[in-house]
Amino acid sequence: MIGRRCPQCDGSLQESGAARDKTNAFVMHILWRCPRDGYEEKETVKGGSGLFGAD
Repeated sequence: MIGRRCPQCDGSLQESGAARDKTNAFVMHILWRCPRDGYEEKETVKGGSGLFGAD
């Protein structure tokens, strides 16, 4: 299995939103959602260079 999977129905999770942390430029919060049953999961990612998308 490749990608994030829903623990309830084993469907593929899709990214439904992403936002930078308001207090730390090195951290981004990603919201994953299952289109089948509405399950949501929040992931926190810490980047090494900061300022996501500024490469």
